[in-house]
Amino acid sequence: MKILRNGGKIPVFVGMFAVDDATQRLEGIQDVVTAHDIQIVDKREDNADRAEARANVEDIINARPDLNAATGLWSCNAIEAPPAGAE
Repeated sequence: MKILRNGGKIPVFVGMFAVDDATQRLEGIQDVVTAHDIQIVDKREDNADRAEARANVEDIINARPDLNAATGLWSCNAIEAPPAGAE
């Protein structure tokens, strides 16, 4: 937890929560962040739709100025959705 040494707030973006590997990764992240005073304040699913993934990122960044970082799991999410405001 080198980035958030003093804790913080993060959202989690995922393609589909129903997919076993995404569920297991989310559980793993929850276990780790809880031990480091990091709160998962929102979870967004995009169903592997790039436009929805981008909209999810933009929405949460605009709605939550208190975020310290973001995490993408499985599918396109953080990898394929350009950072909000990058255009």
